[in-house]
Amino acid sequence: MYTLNGDHHNRFITCCDLGGSQIWRSSFADSGVSVDQFGNSFAANYWSNSIKIISADGKRENLLLSNSDMIYYPEGVYFEKSNNTLLVTCRNGMAALYRVI
Repeated sequence: MYTLNGDHHNRFITCCDLGGSQIWRSSFADSGVSVDQFGNSFAANYWSNSIKIISADGKRENLLLSNSDMIYYPEGVYFEKSNNTLLVTCRNGMAALYRVI
């Protein structure tokens, strides 16, 4: 899994199999991605100030956090599987932990 933060038309998250073949792609993410124990992806979008959760098959996306949650220019996400905690870091130096249930 990887993200690309290119020009306006070239920002995405891609999930690949072990051979490098693309399984799915979403135009949402551009600045960070982490995966939970079920294969769901937590994806950050720097320009829209938001975090989405994307299903393991890439078919469903739901907004999880946004600027109304004080998310401004997220630069990274990390999901800790042992305690279901999501770490989000932003350009302004803010870092926050969220319990995922």
